[in-house]
Amino acid sequence: PSDMPVNITVAQGAMLPLLAKGEVMGLLLIGQRTDTEPMTARKIELVSGIANQAALAIESAQLLVAQLEEAWVSTALLQVAEAVNTQLDADQSLETIVRLTPLLVGIERCGIMKWNAPEEHFIGGPSWGLPPDKRDYFATMTFSRADGQWLLHLGDSQEPVACGVGTNHPLPDVLQKLFESPTLLGLPLIARGHLVGAMIVDHPALGGKLDDRRQSILSGIAHQTAIALENARLQTEATAVERLERELEVARDIQTSFMPDSYPQEPGWDVSAAYRAARQVGGDFYDFSAHDEHKWALVVADVADKGVPAALFMALSRTLIRAVGSNRRTAAETLMRVNELLLRDSRSDLFVTVWYGLWNPATGEVCFSSAGHNPPILIRANGTVEELRSKGIALGVIPNITLEEHTITLEPGDMLVAYTDGVTEALRSDETEFGVVGLQSVLVKLRKKTAQEIAERVLKAIDTFVAGEPQFDDITLIVVKRAAEPAS
Repeated sequence: PSDMPVNITVAQGAMLPLLAKGEVMGLLLIGQRTDTEPMTARKIELVSGIANQAALAIESAQLLVAQLEEAWVSTALLQVAEAVNTQLDADQSLETIVRLTPLLVGIERCGIMKWNAPEEHFIGGPSWGLPPDKRDYFATMTFSRADGQWLLHLGDSQEPVACGVGTNHPLPDVLQKLFESPTLLGLPLIARGHLVGAMIVDHPALGGKLDDRRQSILSGIAHQTAIALENARLQTEATAVERLERELEVARDIQTSFMPDSYPQEPGWDVSAAYRAARQVGGDFYDFSAHDEHKWALVVADVADKGVPAALFMALSRTLIRAVGSNRRTAAETLMRVNELLLRDSRSDLFVTVWYGLWNPATGEVCFSSAGHNPPILIRANGTVEELRSKGIALGVIPNITLEEHTITLEPGDMLVAYTDGVTEALRSDETEFGVVGLQSVLVKLRKKTAQEIAERVLKAIDTFVAGEPQFDDITLIVVKRAAEPAS
């Protein structure tokens, strides 16, 4: 060629591919001048050996470069990981990321946006390389998918999406003013398969592409940013759950304090109760309170809800029943007055069913009224069963209610069991209920046991029946048993 430093006339030549592991690493060209001996097979064999050595040398050099590139990428990402993991606050981690990214990738501006899934828009966050006023503005902005096709595509993509000059997407005006760059690259931040945010950087080459090394670093940083955002979200949720659990623990302690810590101790009588909430706090309650020097007020109630709202309404209902009942009203009068107060003082849609009885241990009489509650079960000493039905409506529904009042007498060996519907409506896997008949059958078999044994074994019978199915309603019952007369 005319641009070679020395003009050499080549009479004979050879071209050998430089092969390493089956791949062509280059070519070795050999030319022989006219005044030399023709190339022999031996010379070609020697040159082939040189070609093989050259191919191995080139391969080794390329591997070294690749290893250095990989080492640099790993070192860069390790720096980001160490900086992020040493931060206890998620916002500080993001601030560290936007500061390190330009240093490691060779860009000038970087910003992170968080994804608000319920509202379906991006929320601005920390940035680097923007003037202070624009940095503050970016941190408070919201970007919806309606703000441009680029943001729409960015929210639906798994890969980086460029916008601006030389790309398929126009650059949103507001971002162009903030980042002062004709081309931006957006990287969707994906964690656990869902979008958590996006990283925005200015494109280092106008309309061009990042080289492989910087692309690897940027992708790695984006992945770590996504993990940081997801961990922050999970930590926030865990903190909220922990705080709620602490509050529920306090609520459960308060609710438990409302339950009687002892049972009436009357000669010739045996009294007990059982309570199990479906959640940490519940809406069922029972109560024993001295009505006067001769009688006890017996209460079993069920608020028509579960959890904290039911527990709060339960506390209100229990307080009112105790306060009104202390005025020595009859059972029906007590419940009707409580209904008036609930409708006057409560603004919720909750209501409560109540069975209220006035028990005279001296005579065995129980005068009772029911506000829409399950009828208690009376087990006579001979095993016969009666349901103590009484018409009435739940408290807190309508004003000016009228409730019935009835009286029974517990004879020696008789037993009264009042309960909530969580007992009879306990379900097993085939949707079959424990039922009133099931409860009656268990009580008849247990009628000669102590009151405490009866309450405990009813709970055990329910557990056996449901066979591990989760409890969906609160379970409450009280047992009032009169001792049998001694055999003559």
